[in-house]
Amino acid sequence: MIMKTIRFLLVSVGLGLLMSVSGCSNSQDAGEKVRDVENRSKAKELVESGEYIDLDIKTLASSNSVNQGVTRSLQEDSDKALAALYRFYSHVTVVDDQYICDLKSGKDINVSERVFNELSNSLEEMNRHIGEAKAKGEPVHVSVPDSAYLESLLK
Repeated sequence: MIMKTIRFLLVSVGLGLLMSVSGCSNSQDAGEKVRDVENRSKAKELVESGEYIDLDIKTLASSNSVNQGVTRSLQEDSDKALAALYRFYSHVTVVDDQYICDLKSGKDINVSERVFNELSNSLEEMNRHIGEAKAKGEPVHVSVPDSAYLESLLK
């Protein structure tokens, strides 16, 4: 149970947004699938361009989980969020089952301090949950944000 919680926390912001933007249902027509591919490539463009990113990730995540019919504005914000996640998690490693980020501020990856703080706080929360689980003697598997995870954000 705790392993699922930790994985959920690791990807709650990132993959939650990814699923709401790019998830395809069986009833989705070909036009919608083409738009999904176009929207997913926008996140990659944002990473490659280094464009400054500022958005309210918490509000975006709430909006996407409540409303699966994402508007164009939310799609653009989702692309920005995925790009911000890619930039941030590119600097995250795992040491002794704890997530460590080598960034000092949002300026390091050209995101706002609001975005940087939300992502940093999420990382701290994951580390707290990992510590609590280990203290209880529960098995803990910490997922490393590897290249496969990072690339999944940009597809």
